[in-house]
Amino acid sequence: MPAGLKSGHETFGWLDRLGLNRPELRAWALYDWANSAFVTVVVTAVFPIFFQKVACQGLEPARAVVLFALTTTISMGLAAVLSPFLGALADACGLRKRLLARFMGLAVLCTAGMALLSPGQWKLAGLLFILANLGASLSFVFYDALLPHVARPEEVDRVSAAGYALGYLGGGLLLALNLTWISHPHWFGLVSPAAATSLTFLSVALWWVMFSVPMFRRVSEPRPRSPAPPSLGLVLGQLAGTLRELRRYRQAWLMMLAFMIYNDGVGTIIRRAVLGALALYVVVTVVAFRVRTSQDFYLLAAMVGLVQGGSQALSRSLFASLIPKTRTAEFFAFFGVCEKFAGLLGPATIAVMVDWTGSTRVALLAVNAFFLVGGWLLARVDVEAGRRAVSEDPAAGL
Repeated sequence: MPAGLKSGHETFGWLDRLGLNRPELRAWALYDWANSAFVTVVVTAVFPIFFQKVACQGLEPARAVVLFALTTTISMGLAAVLSPFLGALADACGLRKRLLARFMGLAVLCTAGMALLSPGQWKLAGLLFILANLGASLSFVFYDALLPHVARPEEVDRVSAAGYALGYLGGGLLLALNLTWISHPHWFGLVSPAAATSLTFLSVALWWVMFSVPMFRRVSEPRPRSPAPPSLGLVLGQLAGTLRELRRYRQAWLMMLAFMIYNDGVGTIIRRAVLGALALYVVVTVVAFRVRTSQDFYLLAAMVGLVQGGSQALSRSLFASLIPKTRTAEFFAFFGVCEKFAGLLGPATIAVMVDWTGSTRVALLAVNAFFLVGGWLLARVDVEAGRRAVSEDPAAGL
């Protein structure tokens, strides 16, 4: 073999191992890098503090906490209600990429708009966060729905995991930069932490748009199920048909139920390993119960990091292997509903347990019930039977 060809093969060897050896796979996974900036920086780190300290300036701290919880609940509730209908529309009319772009655009504009907020504008801040979180959540549905179309069955696990890995890396890098210029604004020529925070929101919007371009250029829109123009009757009929067909894809339904309870993932090939991850989560709750020092906290953080990203990635890839390719947006919409419900159920359980026992530590142990029940349901998922149901459906692979 000529030296040049060998060198080229070696150059892309690491991409082969990641499962990103084709341009469309790299472009799809890069959207995880793009959107994780919003999740990591805005939702998790910066906006909650900004909302309570700046947007709710003048309000009681407890009132600010309640208002932020309310905005989060509203955005998640709206996403849960709208996603099944929009998923049916996307599958029927071939609108996955178009709807992804529309809702991503909504989220990006609202995130950029946060840079213009002034102290005390909690109503506008809450509205922008609701719309941004709603747009992001719905865009994730259509993004995940493209996975079975862009990756071959044997590639789905690796591609999904690579996407999550890029997401954690990209979101972490931007967060590190943002926190640096918020903590030391003068290093970057900024006049105050407030100006640095405004720049943070703008940076997330720009990052999201810039790194989304390859996906829209390289990933093709799958063929629609129906040539008919979009209509309410078409969407409702499509949705009703999917609900009826859930009986045919029993393993996908069971997997969704398990996911709703433990909100983590499982792997297609390494199911025992991911069940082991659930067992490790049980250990995590026990460690959390015993946290007393900073060293205990760092141990807890390391254990969560060990299983969090991989379990979520494998959750996405396993579910993708159990659903028909012609209805990926609808099935992932229902999957998203389960995720939103789980996001509300867990904190609600902890709140009830804290109120009942008066102890946050004891409440954390109650989370074990989700892992134990979810693990039991997971063990009942017959992956091969689920895949067989998809392969035997003549319309599933269109």
